[in-house]
Formats: sequence, C-alpha cells, structure tokens
Amino acid sequence: MASSGVANKHTVRIQQLLFGYDRGHGLLASSDSESKRIAASILSDTDWDPRVSSRVDGYVSARPVEGEKTYALMKTWRAPEMPRPGCVWTHVLIVGDADLSRIPDLSILYDRLCRPDSVGVYSRFKKEIVIDLTNDVRPPAPLDEQTVWELVRLTYDGGANDFWNEHLDEINRAFLALWSQQWPSLRRRFSFRTAPLSGARIDAGGRFEIELVQTGQPRNRSEPEWQLNALQLIARDIVANDSSDLRRFLWRYGADTHGDRHKLVSITHIYWKMRAAENQHSLMGVVNEIAEFFPRLDDARLLKSDLTQPMNTSYSLLPEVDHFEIVRGIRSLKDPHSFPALGAVDRRTIKEWIKERPLETAHLASDTVDVEDDFATSLFDGISPVKNKDFMWQLMPLSERAFVRASGSSIAHLADERTKNVRDETLISMLDATKAGDHDIKNIVPFLMERESAELVKRLNDIDAAAVTAAVIETASKSDENAVQSVHPTWIECLKDNPTQIIHYAQNSVERRSQLLMCRYLLNADSRHTPLPTWSKRLEVVANDLAGVTDLEFNVFLLIQALRSPEKGADVILHNTFDAVYGALAANRLSFRTEMHLSDYLPSIGWFNNWDKCLRLKIAAVSVFKHLEMPKKKLLTITSKDQIRESLEEIWSK
Repeated sequence: MASSGVANKHTVRIQQLLFGYDRGHGLLASSDSESKRIAASILSDTDWDPRVSSRVDGYVSARPVEGEKTYALMKTWRAPEMPRPGCVWTHVLIVGDADLSRIPDLSILYDRLCRPDSVGVYSRFKKEIVIDLTNDVRPPAPLDEQTVWELVRLTYDGGANDFWNEHLDEINRAFLALWSQQWPSLRRRFSFRTAPLSGARIDAGGRFEIELVQTGQPRNRSEPEWQLNALQLIARDIVANDSSDLRRFLWRYGADTHGDRHKLVSITHIYWKMRAAENQHSLMGVVNEIAEFFPRLDDARLLKSDLTQPMNTSYSLLPEVDHFEIVRGIRSLKDPHSFPALGAVDRRTIKEWIKERPLETAHLASDTVDVEDDFATSLFDGISPVKNKDFMWQLMPLSERAFVRASGSSIAHLADERTKNVRDETLISMLDATKAGDHDIKNIVPFLMERESAELVKRLNDIDAAAVTAAVIETASKSDENAVQSVHPTWIECLKDNPTQIIHYAQNSVERRSQLLMCRYLLNADSRHTPLPTWSKRLEVVANDLAGVTDLEFNVFLLIQALRSPEKGADVILHNTFDAVYGALAANRLSFRTEMHLSDYLPSIGWFNNWDKCLRLKIAAVSVFKHLEMPKKKLLTITSKDQIRESLEEIWSK
C-alpha cells in the first residue's frame, strides 16, 4: 500500500483509516484502495484494550506497521452512541517512514486525529490528508514540565511503567513531543500507548514499548548522576519543543546508532560532556565513554568519524574541542578498534599544538613515527623544521627517527650547535633526502667541522664544494688559536684533494688576509706552483687582519710569488708588500730561514755586492715592472719612502 507519498519537498500526504462497529469491529472507511492489508495488520490495536482503566474515555496508540515501511498513529474513543455496548471509534493516520522524518513537530498529526460526527457519516476519512510543512504550522501547546519529566524517565531509564496522570490530553501531547525529539530511525521503531492500564490483566503482554500503569505507588529512583543529568536535559529540550542544538546533535549522531531508545540518553550525555567548559580537559574520558556506550566500530560511526576526522566533514555539530585530547583519548583506548583510524589534522591545529603543548606533541610524534596513516602524515607534514626549530630539537632526544621524519627534505635547522647530538649516519640520510641549496650547506657546515666521517664530508662536498671550502677556510683562519684544531683533518684532506676549488675561493671570495693565508697552507703553495692571480686578484680589497711575524712572513711569501712569476698581478703584490718586506730586510728583522728563502728570488749583482739584499730587492722590483711593460710612474707608487723612491728611479734609468 502506498500509504503516503511525497507531493513535493514542502508537503506530506497521509492516508486515513477509520475503525468501528459494523456487525463487528472492523474497517469502516479509508483513503486508499489498498487499506485492507494495513487494516488487517493493525486491527487488534484499534479495538479497546481490556487492560485500560474504566475511567478512561480515549487514548493514543502508535507503532510501526510490520513489513510495510509505514507507521500508524491511532486514537481510540469509547462509542456509546453505537447500538451495541463496548463499541469504539479508532482513527488511524498512516505515515510513510520517509515522511515521518520530514515532520519536525509530530503534534501536527495529533491535531488531525478525530472521531466521526455521527454514525454512518465517514466521508472525511475517505480522502488523504495533505500537510503543508511551510504554512500549516501551529504554535505548539504548552507542555506540563512534570508530565514531560515523568514520561522521559518512563521512556529512557528502563524503570517500571508506573506513571499516572488523570489529564490524558497532557500525556498525549507530551508523548508526541517526546516522539518528535527522536531521530528518524528511532521514531520509526518507537511504539507507545497512552492509556493507563489497571486491573487483573495489567501484566498481560502488549505490543507497545511504553505503556502507562496506574498503580499510585511511588517509584524507587536510583539513576546514576550522569544519567539523571542527561534525562533532565532531554526533558528541558522537549518542553522547549524547538529545533535546539541538542535536537540537531541527536538527529545527526543518533541516526546510525544500533540498539534501542536508551541510546538517546547516551548521545545526550556525550552532548553535555563535550559542551561543559570545565570538562574540556576531560575529553579523554568522553572518548572512553563513547567507546563504552558504542563498542562496535559501526555503532555511532558518524559521531566517531567527526571526532577522528575533523577535516573530512563540513557538517559536524561537535563543539570546538581540544582535538589533541581527542587524539590522546583514542590512543589510550583498550580496544582501539571501536573507533575508525584517526584522520588528517590541518596545519593550523598542528601549529597550535606545537605552540601550546610542545612536549606532549613531541611525545605524540615520537609514538607515531612508524605509522603511515592520514593522521601521522598530517602531523609530520604540519611540523616546519625552520619555523619550529626549537620544537625539532625538543623532539630529537625523544626519537631521532621522528626528528628525521619531521625534517622531511629540509636541513636548514641543522645550522645549530645541537647538531652535535645527531649521528653521522643520520646526517648522511638527511643529506640524501634533502633539496638543500648552497645557502643551507654554507650555514650547516660550520657546525660540523669537528666530525671525522669521511663519508659525511664527501657527501657535503659533493652537494656544494664551494660552501665546504668557504666554511673550512673561514673556521680554520680565525685568530682563535683553537680554530685550526676545531677543523678535523678529514676536512682539510678533502679540500687538499680539490685545489681548483681553493684557488677559485682565493680569487673570488676571500675577505681577509687570514683566509688567503689559509689558502696558502691548503695549497701547499710554498713548494707547489700556484697561479699568481690566486694571491693578487683580491689582495687590494681584503682586510688585513694579520699582525706581527705572521703578517711579515706572509708578505715575504706573497712577494716571492710575484718575483717568481712576474706576470699580471705582480704589481699589485708589490704595492701591498714592498715597504713591509724592505723595512724588515733593512732592519734585519727577518728570520734567517725567511731571508735566505727570499734571497733565492733576488737577482745576483756580483759577489762583492750580493750582501746588499735591499739593493737587490729594489733591482728585482724594477725588473718586474719593466717586464710587465708598466710605466716608471706606477713603479714609484710601491713605496711611501722618498729615499727609496729616488733609488728606484735611479735604477730604472740605468
């Protein structure tokens, strides 16, 4: 029987049945030609229940029609106008299951239940009822709070059906309001009868979940506190009789629960616990309660999914809660299979976790380092090694593997003193995964100078030889006497194997003479020929941070390079070294070994005059400038001493 059909999204069509006496109790009228099948299914419920108190004139019954995907709402009245005693009228509204969920306030159905005006006049029951859900709305009648409260306890706490109220219209309306609060699947399963039962047959089995019993005896009430709180919240919402936050919560998260009506109390309790501000730090407990109330994975699946996968729903009705506590709660479950896998978390949330609770987040990352689900992936993707540098180093002692996973392809955060705590093997694996540029290697290498791993040094040098060269020379050339010792010989040997890179650095990057001096040592330039531009190209622009004997000895070395290879650039060296070396030579301040080494590159002017090394130096300088075909005027600028300048001019003229 197509008892109810959807005309459009704003209307609901409802079929009617009328039962009463006609040579026996039976169907008198219907609005649908297939009503006999429905009539047979509910016939026994339309006759007077012999257990009902004799003082009652009428009552409401409601239950699903077995096998029909329809629901029957009935009201039964005594019919004294009938010729036979004990006759009744029963008006039945048949609502399709799909339509039952579309009616927000089911009292609109109660208002359409009526008895015939007179015997035999049944035309009004032979046509379907069309309800306009947008316009056919009436203000709900006020509900008696005590009546609602008693019905809530009767319906949801599993106690004895001992509620009694002589005002049956209040009970009927309260039942319809309670029924309206239920989510669609629960509505379709729920059955009740509002007639107060009494008499000897009171314990006879009925076909309704909820029935009223007239005993007049007070009930022993011993609900646990959480359940009592939930029942009170349910009752207040029913009395308010509107589309409240609780009702929307119930409809979204109750729809896929398994079991009976008592699940509504559990969902209400969860609603209350999640919104109580003082319980924000007890969300782990809420998660455990959900697992206790709904132990099966597919029970309350939507509620669990909205908790575990906040990024995958646009319709969540959960309050703003601390998702970290939800994660902790789920991870603490004895049976983790009662919840779906944790879903991805957005980067903003991860950023807040790192800021507000870094140590706990670090422990969480450490615990999930081997997990490859959406949650773990989003957690590690949300950690920025550069922006969250301190967090990274807080994570390192907890789990080196978590540190590496959080690093991803970044190594910029390794430019830190704490890198000494990272093993060589780990650093190598991070370098293999990196997309680092020159800038990153340049910043990191200075913190690795004491490492002795040849493989690590080679890997760094392969990525950026220029950065390794610069870092080693920079570190080793510092004036600190421990500077050279802070560079492990492995690094020095690596650079010595690549003299081209050292020469390139000397010609293009040095900023201080101490760096140029370090290039001399690395190139073994005292015994191995090095192109003159290595020393001359930046000599005029670098700062002279050398002093004393070191400065003097280096000046002699540079001067020898110019004398040995009088080519372009030799003039620059002479301009920067001549006065210093000449002065030391004249004052006999050069060491014997240095003076003898210099003499090897000075011209011989006869056995009698060779003792005059100052003269020989001047002659050598003049020879260099003439060899370079440079003007005398340029030669004379190599010294600031007038007397020496005159001597140079005289030598030039000979």
